[in-house]
Order: sequence, then structure tokens, then C-alpha cells
Amino acid sequence: EDAILFHRINKDIFLFGVFDGHGGIEAPNFVQGVSPGTLANEAFKKQQYPQALEETFKELDTLLQSERGEEILRNLTIENGLQPFENSKVADSVGCTANVILMVGKTLYIANAGDSRSALSRKGELL
Repeated sequence: EDAILFHRINKDIFLFGVFDGHGGIEAPNFVQGVSPGTLANEAFKKQQYPQALEETFKELDTLLQSERGEEILRNLTIENGLQPFENSKVADSVGCTANVILMVGKTLYIANAGDSRSALSRKGELL
């Protein structure tokens, strides 16, 4: 129930993500597919990267709860060979943690939601 993301935004900016699903693969697949486009917000354009990541997380959460998000989740459920939830929203039954790194040149901007964390090490030593 995990998904990973590697997206090259341009020659100097990369977006990496690991998403741990809860209740199914639908939410990690949803976040993996939607994150790069959602990150292209005003804060990102102004190079306010921590704010851009925070706004992206909030927007994805809002989208998951919307009718459009519900439609995407239901389609992912069917694509994964599962039966859609009867009389309930898929988003009420699935979710995921997120661990995201935005690399701008040599600078890392790290954001997480849920119980996922990042650790940076060099030669096995935690930095």
C-alpha cells in the first residue's frame, strides 16, 4: 500500500515522495499522481518553498474530501480490482502518510504528514 514519487521539475529542482497507504493503495496513488501539479502554487513560484509544501499538503487534503477527489479515488479503487465502498465516501475509509523532499539545488526542504519521518545520514552517521 505504498507509492513513491520522483519528479524533475527543472534542471535544479526535484520532488521526491514516499506515501504509506492506510486502508488501500488508492490514497497513495492519488497523492503520487496529483502532487507535482499541486506544488505549482503561488508560493512555489515566489520560491517560498516551505510555504509551498505546506499549501500543497492542505490542498491535497481538501481535494481528497471533494467530489472530484472522490471520483478519482473510486476510479483508483476499481482499477486496483477492488469493490468501491457502498454508500460511503472512499476518502472516509482510506488515507496515507506523506514524506516529501523538495530538492532545490543542494538545499533540501522536507515535509511530512502522519507518522512518516526523514533522516539524513552520511556514511551511516545521522546528521
